[in-house]
Amino acid sequence: MRGGHTRWKKGKPKTGGRLKGVCNKATFEIKAACQAVGPLILERLEKLALYSNDGATATRAASLILSYGYGKPTERVEVTGADGGAILVQPVEAEQAAREAKGRVLRLLNGGLGGDGAGDGDGAGARRAAG
Repeated sequence: MRGGHTRWKKGKPKTGGRLKGVCNKATFEIKAACQAVGPLILERLEKLALYSNDGATATRAASLILSYGYGKPTERVEVTGADGGAILVQPVEAEQAAREAKGRVLRLLNGGLGGDGAGDGDGAGARRAAG
């Protein structure tokens, strides 16, 4: 602010502005327009779901109707380690992780520059490829 003046005092909450959860004008107008044609689109989706000769189109239309009408079902994701076993977590020192990451990057660079991709992580491969 110019002249060191502020509109609010430090440590005091800001007041005014749009309330949380209230749409701005553009969002409100778009939402209203979509809701106006919503019944027509729903009718079209119903026809596609019931009478389409294309199975994929019918399935997608039915899925949309059900998703918006009843909510999408919860998707479960199961994460496992190798061969379905437990995930192994190993602590790694920051310096070791940085060296390993540098080695991987250098191997990628060497491979991309026409090298043999056999960088040893010490940077010598990049120097050999460049020099």
